[in-house]
Amino acid sequence: MVFGVLGPLQARAAVGDFAVADGEAAAVAELARRHERPLAVVFVAWYEALRAAELEGRAAGTVAYARAVGLLEGCGMPGLAAGLPALTRLSWPVREGRLPRPGDFAGLDWGPYAPWVRPLLLAGAGRAEEARDALDVAPRPPRDLLAEAMWCVLGRAALAVGDRRVMERAEAELSPARGELVGAGSGLISFGPVSGHLDALAAGLGRG
Repeated sequence: MVFGVLGPLQARAAVGDFAVADGEAAAVAELARRHERPLAVVFVAWYEALRAAELEGRAAGTVAYARAVGLLEGCGMPGLAAGLPALTRLSWPVREGRLPRPGDFAGLDWGPYAPWVRPLLLAGAGRAEEARDALDVAPRPPRDLLAEAMWCVLGRAALAVGDRRVMERAEAELSPARGELVGAGSGLISFGPVSGHLDALAAGLGRG
């Protein structure tokens, strides 16, 4: 019953309609309280962090994400916890169009997202040839709620090292979501407006 309203919340978050998404989040929180569903509270906290990052900026978003990450411990969802805290830190340079600084991400657990994050981390470390090699072997991201986020990360890595093939693939994958926020359809995290990343890819491909 509680999780039946997560879909509408995620859909409204994807397009940045936080006025409606807030109402959905409140409904999830109330149902969680009434029916003692603590896992739903975790999802609401992650949505609130996504919202804070989009509407209030990095300082508020960082605090909100720290709280959300804290709720993952012992929540019984290891699949959600693996890699997601690291992605929250990566989201800031990605949304700002910067390469990640290597020292800021050393030793983090990227979980299942490692194959798609690795090229960007290598590019940020100035290891361009290794980044190109990592792009060559990176598998196609699965078509899940964070697929666009992974294509965004791959596209940013490709931009950094001039890999036109991956830039074009990322552009094609992200184009249908131009009016959305990257990854926000998960209700968990956002890498900023898809349009900004598409504009950067177009410029990198000589079409800007």
